[in-house]
Amino acid sequence: MLENIAVSARMPAVKLLGLTPSGFNATGDFDLNSYYDEIMSLQNAIIKPLIDRVLRILSLEQGLDIYPSYEFEVLQKISEQEQTINNNGEADLVGKLLQNGVITPEQAFEYLKDKDIIKAEFDYQVSDDEFDALMEQVSNGGQESTETENARTDEV
Repeated sequence: MLENIAVSARMPAVKLLGLTPSGFNATGDFDLNSYYDEIMSLQNAIIKPLIDRVLRILSLEQGLDIYPSYEFEVLQKISEQEQTINNNGEADLVGKLLQNGVITPEQAFEYLKDKDIIKAEFDYQVSDDEFDALMEQVSNGGQESTETENARTDEV
């Protein structure tokens, strides 16, 4: 009887009734993924056009030239490990595209920043002097040069 209610509601029994999936190797993941895909489809096909229309009418009514933007909340959260794997794949792809000359370093940086793989607030700009000092440090096997050490003591 309860399964019939879940089917009528087009909702998995795992979600609607809190039942534990039964059977061989049953986790309920497929049912939940299908349900989340259906919700996302309804949001984009039915709900989004209605919200867009209401926002457009309200903007025109208020005499605004701006159009508010919004996004639906993601229903299916991925784990931190899965996100790390996805980020590594994205970074590898960008690295290969950069290495083959398909994209510029600026395009690679913007893409990775937009995907939140690298943080936007971090300053990646390095002056020529800082770059030379870093390169000298790398060539010295990680040891700072005496010029850099002397410059630091003079600053203090």
